[in-house]
Amino acid sequence: METDIIGLAAADGWRRALEAGVETLKRGGVVVIPTDTVYGLAVDGKNREAVEKVYRIKGRPAGKPLVRLVADRSEILPLLHSPGAARLLEKFWPGPLTVILETPEGKTRGFRMPAHGLVRELIRESGVELAATSANRSGDPVVTSPGEAAALFSGQAELIIDGGELSGLASTVLDLSVSPPRLLREGPVKRADLFRVLDQAVV
Repeated sequence: METDIIGLAAADGWRRALEAGVETLKRGGVVVIPTDTVYGLAVDGKNREAVEKVYRIKGRPAGKPLVRLVADRSEILPLLHSPGAARLLEKFWPGPLTVILETPEGKTRGFRMPAHGLVRELIRESGVELAATSANRSGDPVVTSPGEAAALFSGQAELIIDGGELSGLASTVLDLSVSPPRLLREGPVKRADLFRVLDQAVV
């Protein structure tokens, strides 16, 4: 399989990347996307074959669900059950904070609204439920450059969007499905930041 690579810095790159990304997601392909933190593997989360492909090419354990990326906080407001949680998203979204919430089905899932505008446009324009995970082999360091992404996933992902060199500091992960909230990974958003907004302990 041939992998298309589109650079955002090229002439008309943003438009071409958006159009190609939308088309790829709608037909069940895998897109390597730049976020505000690291490169990710993104697919239509409701396309079972596409999701299974991400697990396969990453080597991701089957029991670890993909994070859902959203374009607007309103998409998950019904899942927030405290004023503190709502304040948290107002403060840190869009940005490097992933929150674990309980879904109406009684399961838990991670959600994030990236600060990278292209990702949010992809969600809006494609209309898909964008599911993602970091673009690395499971257990390996995160990928911060388009060259690394291409070396790993050329011939496996249908499209790589080259957004240049990224920060490399993976998002903070906070589990809001438990009380008190549990910090699963500290990234750019620190424990003290979370405490100040939530006004409660974070374990």
